Amino acid sequence: MFHKRREVFIKLKGGRDIREYCLIFLVLVPASLSDLYCYKVSNVVICIGLSLGLLYRLWTEGVTGVLPWLIGITVPFFLCFILYLCRMAGAADIKLFSVIGSFYSVKFCLKVIGVSFVIAAGMSIWKFIRYQNVRERFRYFTGYIAGLVMTKQVKPYYQDNGRKDEYVVSFAVAISLSYLFCILQID
Repeated sequence: MFHKRREVFIKLKGGRDIREYCLIFLVLVPASLSDLYCYKVSNVVICIGLSLGLLYRLWTEGVTGVLPWLIGITVPFFLCFILYLCRMAGAADIKLFSVIGSFYSVKFCLKVIGVSFVIAAGMSIWKFIRYQNVRERFRYFTGYIAGLVMTKQVKPYYQDNGRKDEYVVSFAVAISLSYLFCILQID
């Protein structure tokens, strides 16, 4: 009887398991804090997240969970790789999408990716307003696009000039907020 009550407690809306959410937040929270304060996310955090994703898939789906786990980590990586090449997203950000994909379907992961870009855009607008550098950033962006068209070579978008607080958006925070938004939307 006690066991049945426990199972009811840990199941959430849509039949999702609360342990799944806890495991992902064990990765997303430290990743977000690290990105927010140090502008980088340790590969150790990513490896822990991917390992937890594999263990969770094995626990819930058995050996058949390995293939969805592999698909879940590779699809976001390949879809977002061009952003990494342009230095518009960091490698850790793409790996965080893979961590989410290791737990969920590709469809859910794509939703998280889309929503995270909207949230990151909102964070960027907030920084524009806070630092009053809309014109400067717009000139930089249009210059980057013009250079890309003229030279037909992909160059890093972001260049550190010692003013990271004004220019850099902590994308891991946007990913975490996007994940939170998306899990609240699950039917």
